[in-house]
Amino acid sequence: GGVINIITEKPASPALKGNASYRIGSFEQQDINLNLKKRFEKLRLSLFANRFSSDGYDLTPETSGQTVHPFENYTFNTRVFYDFKENLTLFTSARYYNQVQEAGFTFEDVDFEGDSQEQEWNTHARLDHKWNDDFNISYEFYYTNYQAAELLADPIGGEVLSDSDFNQTLLRPEIRANYKITEYGTLTAGVGYQVEALDRTFFDERVQFDSQYLYAQYDVNLSEKWNVIAGARFDNHSEYSNQFSPKLAAIYNINESIAVKGSVGYGFKAPDFRQLYFDFTNSAVGYTVLGYNVAPGKLNELQAQGQILDVVVPLNDLNDPLEAESSIGYNLGMTYKKGKWNAELNLFRNDFTNLIDTRIIARRTNGQNVFSYVNFD
Repeated sequence: GGVINIITEKPASPALKGNASYRIGSFEQQDINLNLKKRFEKLRLSLFANRFSSDGYDLTPETSGQTVHPFENYTFNTRVFYDFKENLTLFTSARYYNQVQEAGFTFEDVDFEGDSQEQEWNTHARLDHKWNDDFNISYEFYYTNYQAAELLADPIGGEVLSDSDFNQTLLRPEIRANYKITEYGTLTAGVGYQVEALDRTFFDERVQFDSQYLYAQYDVNLSEKWNVIAGARFDNHSEYSNQFSPKLAAIYNINESIAVKGSVGYGFKAPDFRQLYFDFTNSAVGYTVLGYNVAPGKLNELQAQGQILDVVVPLNDLNDPLEAESSIGYNLGMTYKKGKWNAELNLFRNDFTNLIDTRIIARRTNGQNVFSYVNFD
């Protein structure tokens, strides 16, 4: 339940400024960086580029294969700031990352070789409009795409051990507003839409989740000693029932040195793509992991192929949908600060409902297990 917000420096000088660095280390490790920035009247630009590579290293030379295989990656990032007016500003950024790495794996005295590739890019745009000293709105858009592929094969016999692809996208527009209602309180509210899709080797088809959400938070100082934050979020998910998640937090300053704080909140987490649609069999060991939604059908296929020794859970248990996780969290704490001394004590409790975890649903004739997912309280 924490957020780290990294705010990078805006270009401030009309002169072109920047830095370049080159670093070399053991195992032919090379790290090259270039950073440039410049400000025009209303426009500010920054550019970052990096190349990072290594010949890899091996911490266990007595066994075949390397701990880290040779790799080479590139990162490019650009940021643009534009001030239409003093109260209307635009921020955009784009990032591209690409890595190629050698891969290797030894199985049954055969050294499989190949490579893996990763590619990720994202774009982000935010328009900030300050209507007056008490009211401002941010319009935000974010999109990212991550792709990965790996191929492992016997360089002599040509046998393919692993050939996998992964392609995931995320699209999220959002509008957020802040309104200073009184001298002591601020209301924050927002609305957004999210589309997430994944296509990968161990899925039968491309899958997609859609969700819409609303949220609001009121931060108020009731007195010089009391601060209270009350918030709530509403999620409408394409696969699950609507979720309402409220939270209340408060802190009371007994004196300048001692403060008492507490909070209670509800949250939920929907099952991810893997927990619902995964269909994976480890070719080296022989175990199988099935997503909850595909488990009954895939189990029937394995039984028809004579690969199942016995089913250890009733198939009726797989008929009901896998529920979203939910929890209620409680926290009570006290802080002490005086001079050079400070101390803090926190007591917390989390009650989970429908916690998603793995379980064995069948045993294979090769002695390995078939795993899937289940809700636990």
